[in-house]
Amino acid sequence: MAIRTIDPRSHVQAAVTLNGRTWGTELRLTLRSVPPGEHCSLVARARDGRSDTAATWVATYQGSADVPGTTAIPIDQLSEVDIVTSDGQRLARLVVPNQAR
Repeated sequence: MAIRTIDPRSHVQAAVTLNGRTWGTELRLTLRSVPPGEHCSLVARARDGRSDTAATWVATYQGSADVPGTTAIPIDQLSEVDIVTSDGQRLARLVVPNQAR
């Protein structure tokens, strides 16, 4: 399953591919228009309120990133995936559609 968004506030372009695994969910994130050098995290959020940091990285000087990640949260329990900065600012949110649940 692939989800895409462009955040209207930050203008960050994000796309994530989710693949269910027996141990949770594998994620593959592509970002564009992130401030260069920004320290970021990919946070998976479950319907029951749990969250799990699936990956961390630093954006390239071009403001882009291609990031693999994993979470123990099963794909059918994911509600959204957030990209946040090291100081907690959300750059983008990707909402997981109901059909994945």
